[in-house]
Amino acid sequence: MKQTLVLLDYLNEHARSDTYSRIISFIFKAKAHIPEMTITEMADAIFVTPSTITRFCKHFGFRSFLELKEAIEVENQTDPTRLFRLSREEFLSISSEPYFSFEAYGQAIIRSIQDTINTVDITMIEQLIDLIIRHENIMIFGYSTSIQTARSLQEGLILSNKLTYVGGNAGLQLELARSLTKDSLAIILSSYGNFFSNHSAIFDQILRSKCPTILLTQQQNIFFSPSIDHVFIINSKNFQKVGSYSMNFFIDFLCRKYFDTTLKK
Repeated sequence: MKQTLVLLDYLNEHARSDTYSRIISFIFKAKAHIPEMTITEMADAIFVTPSTITRFCKHFGFRSFLELKEAIEVENQTDPTRLFRLSREEFLSISSEPYFSFEAYGQAIIRSIQDTINTVDITMIEQLIDLIIRHENIMIFGYSTSIQTARSLQEGLILSNKLTYVGGNAGLQLELARSLTKDSLAIILSSYGNFFSNHSAIFDQILRSKCPTILLTQQQNIFFSPSIDHVFIINSKNFQKVGSYSMNFFIDFLCRKYFDTTLKK
């Protein structure tokens, strides 16, 4: 995940005239040049003080301006084929054969969702719903785009008056993990296991709480699965190139079924 994506959440929730919003706007507009800038040069460009830049960095989890610059430099050097989960040939075909590329991508999404339909048993969904109903203190965890999926689950459950908690970044998720008790429920959304390789400290904290744990995943044979109480696998094959469309589909139906189930009680 691009570390700077967390900045977009702030930008979307605050006025453009807000000081941190102005810093964020500058970062995204000048990303190519920021790794070479000093903190004073950046502060002067935005008409703020260097100490404001330092506070900004710490607010968003960067220990220093140098760490922010290093994160931006890594992002600047990331191959676009990796960002979009494409081979070099597939990426080039977007230009050479755009309709074929468009159709192939759509068909892959359809196959992924159809595989979920074939893989998921309704009793699996009912078991998951029962676990959610039986717990009051529920924390949902994820990494990268799974955080957005976690928000979708949170918003879907609140339609049934079921409150859950989601941390929008690693720091907030670690705080949530530390607040877990043995009576809580931790739900981990990780389509392809990236949560465990990128948030190992959070996962360790979840396990230390001794609370019941749930993993929702599209991936078979995740190494950490034996450490989790309830593992729900929604695909029988690897659809990593497609992304998390199956997970989004599953979460959407889960929330509908949860509403239907609790409405009858």
